[in-house]
Amino acid sequence: MTYEKIQELKRNHLKKAQVARHLHIDPKTVSKYWDMPPDVFAATTNRAQRRRKKADDL
Repeated sequence: MTYEKIQELKRNHLKKAQVARHLHIDPKTVSKYWDMPPDVFAATTNRAQRRRKKADDL
């Protein structure tokens, strides 16, 4: 997952811009997950999985 890769590269002392280039993702995405604790990330993904979608009603 992107979150785990960002955290791993952060532990390896890479800067946000370097992580974004390495993973080929937007720097805003790196910033979003950079200081996010694991429990908040888990809650966010859990909430997104339970969200209703318009296609579900069809």
